[in-house]
Amino acid sequence: MTEQETLEMIKLFDTTIKIGLGSIIGGAFTYYTVNLNHKNKLKEERISKKTTKQIEMLEEIALRSEDHFSLIENFIRKIYSITSVNEGKYFSELSESKKEEIRGFYKEYKDAIKNEFAIVSKLNILNMDNANKIFKELIRKVVDYRNDILSSPRENIKLTKETIKNRNKEIRKLRDSFHLELQGFFDKI
Repeated sequence: MTEQETLEMIKLFDTTIKIGLGSIIGGAFTYYTVNLNHKNKLKEERISKKTTKQIEMLEEIALRSEDHFSLIENFIRKIYSITSVNEGKYFSELSESKKEEIRGFYKEYKDAIKNEFAIVSKLNILNMDNANKIFKELIRKVVDYRNDILSSPRENIKLTKETIKNRNKEIRKLRDSFHLELQGFFDKI
């Protein structure tokens, strides 16, 4: 082997090594890039699924709460219409038919209590503590309102339009605060 052939062999090995190393480096970077893109895509899909699920839960809370608020509003309207005719009377002084009207409507409201549990559980899952607190306060106000009107020891509460209006304002204020909390959470998603 001549010196010329030896130099050509060295150049050939040198070129082969450079091409091989270049391929290995290129392959490694390609693998790293594809792997990173795949991980990012999976992360985006997970975030997208989570966001979609949160939006679905928020929509369910909104629908259930609107049904619930509608029942509350109807209960208040019923009390108000009865009070308009019977201003200043005590519940015990109402006619039996009016008492049964109020009790009957509250029975419908009691049937909707399962909505309360669904709403509270979804609020807990979404970690919406303030909305949960407001909703529970609203439930407590409605129960107190009902007890003021229907419960035996409290049947001596006078039914006045002013009392009904004030209770209604309290409940509406809580309902509006609850809606603002839902909107704020939706905006954060």
